Parts: sequence; C-alpha cells; structure tokens
Amino acid sequence: MTSPTVYGPQAPSGVTFVTAWLSPLAYSASRHNPGDPLPATMVDKIGGTGDLAFSDPLISVHTLAGATPDLDADTAAYRLSNQVHARMLYLEFDPAVVITTADGISAGVDYFDVVEEPVKIPYRDTDVIQYVSRYRLGFTLA
Repeated sequence: MTSPTVYGPQAPSGVTFVTAWLSPLAYSASRHNPGDPLPATMVDKIGGTGDLAFSDPLISVHTLAGATPDLDADTAAYRLSNQVHARMLYLEFDPAVVITTADGISAGVDYFDVVEEPVKIPYRDTDVIQYVSRYRLGFTLA
C-alpha cells in the first residue's frame, strides 16, 4: 500500500505566514539560535486545529532585542515588541492583506484574535530581553 498524495492547495502554515509578515521589522524565524541576528522575532505554533482547507493556529511571537549603541536592551525590546504587536493588529483591520509564504502559499487572514498582548519574559541569554505575545489566526482556502 502506498501513502496517499495530497493534491491542490492547502491552508497556510501559521508560522510561515507570521514569519513572512513580521520579516520587514526584524530577523524572523521559527527558532533563534545563539549567534543569530538581533533584534529578532521567533514564531511558534503552540496550539490550534485544522485540516487541508482550514487552519486556526494559536501563534506565539517572541520579540528579542539586545543593547545597541543608541538603546539599552530593555528599551530596544520594548519598542520592537510594540511595533510587532501593531503590525499583528493590522491583520485584524485590513482583510486585503495577502502574504506569500516561504513555501509559496498566498493567503490572507479570515479572522484574528489577540490572546495575550506583549509581556516581558526572562530569556536564556541575560543580555537579551524578550517579550512574548500570542495570537489566534484563522485561514481558509477560497
């Protein structure tokens, strides 16, 4: 018996969608390793449901920043977390936003909810300040 092959479009990955959406603000990826650029956003799926045509991921966005010549780490992280949150909120108010993800899927958001506004959370590197926010996004295929 062979495995079935999935044909046709699929609902986008929430992680790749949000990573692409946030990339104009800072380095954005699903993980952040020592030596990766700062400032950065780290995007992860922490829950949700879906199938081939529908997805409603619960997305965790970690905003990371260190000190710069002009700003201390706290201020840099706070400012970036506010910019990230504002950009995420834009998804709620402009349904015309369409993103093409790294895997080639173009999609917009059908619905958007803030689950948790940015909150400062300790990070493994004490020279880096982290804010975490969480969002639920809904995607369906047309």
